[in-house]
Amino acid sequence: MQKKAHQLLLVTLLQIQAFFWGATSVTCTCQDNEGLQTECLIIFQVRDANTAPVLSGCPVGTVNSFTTSPTCNDAEQGTLAVTCNPQAGSTFQAGTTAVTCSCSDNLGSSDVCTFSVFVAVTQTFAECPGQVTETQVGNGVVRVSFANPVCPAGQVSSCTAANNALVTSTNPVDVCCTCSSSQSQSQCCFA
Repeated sequence: MQKKAHQLLLVTLLQIQAFFWGATSVTCTCQDNEGLQTECLIIFQVRDANTAPVLSGCPVGTVNSFTTSPTCNDAEQGTLAVTCNPQAGSTFQAGTTAVTCSCSDNLGSSDVCTFSVFVAVTQTFAECPGQVTETQVGNGVVRVSFANPVCPAGQVSSCTAANNALVTSTNPVDVCCTCSSSQSQSQCCFA
C-alpha cells in the first residue's frame, strides 16, 4: 500500500491591518488538499517601546548648595518620583559630599545623576575675644576676665575658663572659646 502524500494548501491568517496596543488574539487555520484542517490561536502582545525616564534639573559637577530635587519624566508613565541621597535641602557638613539622584519606571528602566556639594570651612565667630586680663587674688590664684565671644545667631559659645572665674595658675592663662551649632563649630584661643 502506498502512502498518500498530503500537500499543505492553505494557511489563513485573519486579515488584520494593524495590531494595537495590548493583547490581540489571532486564529490561524491550516488546511490540506483533502480538506483536513486544524486551527490554532496566537495571542500577540503589543507594548509601548520602553523609553528610559529622563532626569532634568540635575546639578552638574560641584555646587555650593542643593535645595531642589531634579524632576523625572517618562514618555510612557509621565512624571516619576526622584530619590536623592542625601536629599535636597539636607544640611551638608564642611567639605565635599557626593550626591546621587535616580528615578525608575515600573519596567525597570532608570536614569541616574551624580554631583558633589562643596561647603567651605568658614570661621563662625562674629567676634573673638582678643585678650585675657589676669588680676592676682593671692596664693597663685588669678581672676581671668575677657570680653565674651560673639557667635552668629543660632550658635552657642563655650570657653575653657568662664569670664571672671578664679583660676589657679602661676603662668599666663590661655582661654579657648568655641562657637558651635549642630552644623558647624569653630574655635579661637587667646591669652
